[in-house]
Amino acid sequence: MVVEAVLDQAPTQDQVAPQLRAVLPRILGERPVLAAYLYGSVAEGYAWSDSDVDVALVLTASHGLSPYQRMLMELSIAAEIEDGCGLREVDVRSINDAPLVVQGTIMTEGILVYDRNEAARADYEVLTRKMYFDFLPVVKMMREAYYQNRASSFRRQEVSGDG
Repeated sequence: MVVEAVLDQAPTQDQVAPQLRAVLPRILGERPVLAAYLYGSVAEGYAWSDSDVDVALVLTASHGLSPYQRMLMELSIAAEIEDGCGLREVDVRSINDAPLVVQGTIMTEGILVYDRNEAARADYEVLTRKMYFDFLPVVKMMREAYYQNRASSFRRQEVSGDG
């Protein structure tokens, strides 16, 4: 069952995830997609009425697509999801080559909405989560250093009167 999204209401996880689970097997069936995740503001529950719906794709290891072919596939899948779910704006991205922080965040906060091969998907998730959690202390340290640097830069501007 596909429920039309109401344009003046924010899309919700409870509305969108079941719609995606219903249409993605048909849309992704012949494409080299291992798994798909709903992520971002809709998945985390802070979407606005004009928020897009973010869908991450994990491509099969042997997908063989060039960056241009991946982009065309992502755009085509987004249009098919919009049509199939009655959603206004869907943003589809393959994440195989995305930064580890992006992949890890999607694996820990995203919602699985399509799974072609549970064992292969689980292997990808376990490896990605392990690398992400191993790297997370470095990310936190770098962010803290960045914010401290920015704060001291603002303080210097205030003292010198340049701000």
